[in-house]
Amino acid sequence: MQKNVDAVLAQEKKTGQPMFPHINHPNFGWGITAEELAQVRGERFFEVYNGHPGVRNYGDEAHASVERCGTSC
Repeated sequence: MQKNVDAVLAQEKKTGQPMFPHINHPNFGWGITAEELAQVRGERFFEVYNGHPGVRNYGDEAHASVERCGTSC
């Protein structure tokens, strides 16, 4: 994730074209934890909700729900 964010920001600087990195589907199939997402420097935008049936909005005993992460992650 960090390499991708860095590449987008470098391209923005190189071209002068406004750009912003965006992390999609952080909870698709347990793809990214809140803690991992919080470590990415330069990232200001991420997907908050996705209605696809493969996302894990409700969490489970080992993973936080989006509601918990919205207040305490």
